[in-house]
Amino acid sequence: MMAEERMRETRAVPEGEKRMTTEHMAEAPMRGGMFPAWRSRISWGAILAGVFVAIAAQLVLTALGALIGFGTVAVTTVADLATVTTSVGIWTAISAIISLFIGGWVASRVSDSMLSSTGIWHGLVVWAFALVGSIVLGVFGVSGLLGFAANAATALRNLVPTGVAVSPEDLRTAATVATSSAGWFLLGSLLGLAASVLGGWLGSARMSRAEVMRREEEMRMRKAA
Repeated sequence: MMAEERMRETRAVPEGEKRMTTEHMAEAPMRGGMFPAWRSRISWGAILAGVFVAIAAQLVLTALGALIGFGTVAVTTVADLATVTTSVGIWTAISAIISLFIGGWVASRVSDSMLSSTGIWHGLVVWAFALVGSIVLGVFGVSGLLGFAANAATALRNLVPTGVAVSPEDLRTAATVATSSAGWFLLGSLLGLAASVLGGWLGSARMSRAEVMRREEEMRMRKAA
């Protein structure tokens, strides 16, 4: 009887899964993608999709911000730049939160993350790649995620040419602009991280490890029946 049951189980399990022992199946629930969770918890294809979606959403929101007037005021003095930096910083932080939330959610859904922690990891990695990608976009002159800090620095250099005497008031305002840009960048980065992680968590099935293992065991038993 035992031998017959083993033969039935072997026929029920697909060829690609025969190499996995019963212990592996109990300890390593499968997720969407090429590898089971015990080999890789990250689906890099899903990460890439999430990053592209996040950057695309950010570009759309940046265009929307320009359409409604954020940062379109003519900057002719350092004082003007200080005002524009604040408004652009607020809008950029808001758009980063929205776009990174969408990117984290997409990555988690595409990866078919079962565990909450797996979805969170996908959101975290999307945030990191999007942040680095924004720097690359900035090199080519494209305003990426939170790229307004570099834009503010460039505008400040243009307003204060080398070799020209600068008033103490302009120097204080320039220092305020630099500090404000760094502050908005830090705030946008942290809020974007939280949004991306939240999107990854919501995009997952939000199942506990014990629940996933129980479902895998039920599937294994159904295949063996």
